Amino acid sequence: MQAVHYQNNQIPAVSPEAAGCPSQAVLDFMSAVSRRRVSLHSFLLMRHGKIAARCAYAPYTLSGRHRIYSVSKSVTSAAVGIAVKEGLLRVSDKAANFFPEEIDGPLHPFTARMTVQDLLTMRTVHRGSTDTSKGRWVHSFLNTPPSHPSGTTFAYDTTGTHMACAILQKLTGQTVHKYLKPRLFDKLGMGPVYWEKCDKGICLGGSGIWCTTEDMARFGQLYLQDGVWNGERILPEGWVEDTFTSYSDNSSGNSTFDGCAGYGYYFWKARHGWCAFGMGGQLVVIVPEKDLVFACTANTMEYKDGQQQILDSLWETIYPVLSDEALPENPDVLEKLEKVCGSASLLGTGNRRSPWEDRLSGRRIVLDEGCDGITGIAFRFREEDGELLLVKDGRERVIPFGIGSFRRGPDIFTGLDAAAGLKWTSDDSCILQIELPDQVHRHELRCVFLPDAMTVQIKSVGGLRLEKLNGYLGVLKK
Repeated sequence: MQAVHYQNNQIPAVSPEAAGCPSQAVLDFMSAVSRRRVSLHSFLLMRHGKIAARCAYAPYTLSGRHRIYSVSKSVTSAAVGIAVKEGLLRVSDKAANFFPEEIDGPLHPFTARMTVQDLLTMRTVHRGSTDTSKGRWVHSFLNTPPSHPSGTTFAYDTTGTHMACAILQKLTGQTVHKYLKPRLFDKLGMGPVYWEKCDKGICLGGSGIWCTTEDMARFGQLYLQDGVWNGERILPEGWVEDTFTSYSDNSSGNSTFDGCAGYGYYFWKARHGWCAFGMGGQLVVIVPEKDLVFACTANTMEYKDGQQQILDSLWETIYPVLSDEALPENPDVLEKLEKVCGSASLLGTGNRRSPWEDRLSGRRIVLDEGCDGITGIAFRFREEDGELLLVKDGRERVIPFGIGSFRRGPDIFTGLDAAAGLKWTSDDSCILQIELPDQVHRHELRCVFLPDAMTVQIKSVGGLRLEKLNGYLGVLKK
């Protein structure tokens, strides 16, 4: 694919039709995602090197950084490629040779012959990630007894990606984040990118990056352009071709990602093209045959393999109707698309109210059964917003919320920054949705009101794994 030159590193935005994509197809994609009940946070579609469509669902924004989980692995793969280009290592190098000081006693021969390429292709000697509880990730990875020879079996191993980051840090004398900033992030106009580290100061190569949706799309565009950006070769010649090679048969893995058609250098083979994939629906889809990059953020963790719902929506709506040439403009549909994207929210559309607001507002209700130390509850409703007061562990905690919109405030369950919104789904039912924008996580309180009682179901979904809140059904007596 011919590389595009970006003046001042700015990616131009055009109408979907100018990029060969009907505006109606983007609307159909959004409808398909909604119909599948997917909590999509944002998406960005690039075609022929230009932004053809983008949208964020409140409280998320296109300018906000989002945790991308295992998409970080694909960035780590690029870092290895750049180090190969600079002659710092080869993919045939033995991984254990970089850390003789971490090895206790004789090294198992399976571990001894494991290569950097085995790390990149998830064909390590372990059946999964090794123990990280003691903080010595590299030590644990090298000294855990292997279950099979390297290079023979696909097994998803995040600690193997951490090993790749540790190797690069040892070779360069700096974190992979610092190493990549002038070589990748600044070149592509990405950032500022945040990258979490382990307690040894090594970047969490398997899951530690926060960035914007456009940052993700720029990274995908680099791979679509064979590793070249603004005329400069960022990745070594042949690296993208090697990355997009199915080294591993991942059909027997725990995931059903798009049919599990193969795995390259920390990239998944998709039904069409290749994909960087992070837990919860963080995706960078690269389809060379269509000159397409699609990036999105989401929280699909209430469903097993929920990211497939996003991919299926993409393949069913946008992919089949793409044209190699520009299409006639369709101003009416484009205006509708812009309106829908401008008001997109995880609460959906509409802002109905309920007579229960007057009946409930300010009344304290004692719980018949508690959850997570909660013993009492009270609603306060105002013109456009309100508060939910919970008595938790003997103290009053307040959740500010918008009605049909989101309000910011601290999350009483985690202490993290949160945005909460309440939506009436009927005259006697509402959902209070609490999003944690810095994490891929949300809480939901589903309330049903009866003349003599009410019930509240608490569900907590996402990467924080707060099982104590998930699936709780509390019966509250008035």
